[in-house]
Amino acid sequence: MNVKISDLLPAPIEVEISPGKMLPLRPLSLQDIVKLLLTHKDSFLAAYAESTAKVKPDYGKFLLSAPLMCVDIIALSADADGQQEDIKRIPGTVQLIALSSIWKVSVPDPKKLKESLSEVMDELRRLSDQNEKETKTQPSVEASAPVVQPV
Repeated sequence: MNVKISDLLPAPIEVEISPGKMLPLRPLSLQDIVKLLLTHKDSFLAAYAESTAKVKPDYGKFLLSAPLMCVDIIALSADADGQQEDIKRIPGTVQLIALSSIWKVSVPDPKKLKESLSEVMDELRRLSDQNEKETKTQPSVEASAPVVQPV
C-alpha cells in the first residue's frame, strides 16, 4: 500500500478576522522557519532565549518586540507573502489569535521542539567553537608565503 505524503499533511485551520471572514492558516514548514530565522535572526534568538524557560510562549511580548517577524509568520502561514502591509492592519487581537493558532498547528509537541532546538543550538555552538579554534591555529597567509628575492 502506497501512502501519499499529501494525505498525511495536516489540514489548514481558520481564524476569524471579522464576522464571516476567515483566514486559512497552515503549519509552518522547516523551509518557512529557516526563512524566518534568516530574515529575523536577532528577534528569533531573543524569543528562543526567553522561551527556553517556558513551555507556553508569551505572544503579547513577542508581538511587541518583533512585530515584523509576527507579520511574516502570519503571511507565510496564510500563503500571503507580499501582503504584509495588509496583515499589519489586521487588529492586534486577531494577530495574537493567529499566532497562537499557527503555534498550535505547527508545534504539536512543544517539549519535543524545545529538546530538538536545544540539540541544534548546542551543535551550532560546537561547530562555531571548532571553526574558531581552527581559524586561530592556521598560520596567516603572510607568514606562510615564500619570500621572493629580487634577482
